[in-house]
Amino acid sequence: MLECGFHINVTSGYIMCLDKHGDLPSNFTYCCAITIIFQSERRPVMRVFNAVTGETLSIMGSEALLHTSVARLKTVVSMQSGLPVSTFRLSTPTGVQLYDCNRLQDYAILVGMAFFLYVHHVISV
Repeated sequence: MLECGFHINVTSGYIMCLDKHGDLPSNFTYCCAITIIFQSERRPVMRVFNAVTGETLSIMGSEALLHTSVARLKTVVSMQSGLPVSTFRLSTPTGVQLYDCNRLQDYAILVGMAFFLYVHHVISV
């Protein structure tokens, strides 16, 4: 809790203490204890909405996943959903189907983007 009227600016891994007029002067001495608690919030790189179950799967990882193949993403989705890769397809929110041979970057995928999972219709004879 900061009650001194100062603002703590955390950027690029360091902390800068500012008063309401800007940077504190180098000869400024202030006697108070500041406790800072950092919380790291993990957000999914992508989300996949399963149209069959109505559930949304969170795909965690790094932004490097955005440069992987659609086939690799489908493998990750398969592991999380329990559906075999051959039984579903993925599409973008605008309805563009993702093809296994392409890379996600071919579709201009952004961090946090949601995909739709559709199950292929199986006709048994």
